[in-house]
Amino acid sequence: MVNIKKQVDKLENEMSAKQKQLEKAKKSYSKEKILRNELLLKKPGEYVIQLPELVTEEEAGETIDKKSPVDEWRELVF
Repeated sequence: MVNIKKQVDKLENEMSAKQKQLEKAKKSYSKEKILRNELLLKKPGEYVIQLPELVTEEEAGETIDKKSPVDEWRELVF
């Protein structure tokens, strides 16, 4: 009997957590975030700049020349 109550409580907690996730996903901010970030949609007059992922020194296993963010941006754009 005690074991069943624990299971019921656990399932109720999981259900309330899922309901909170669903409410959060239904908000307009969440929808806009998905549209902009995952589908790369934009509003009229906006520009989307997609930057490549940079490899860190640890991932590369070697020393990478240190450049300022402005220099890296210039290389990317021009």
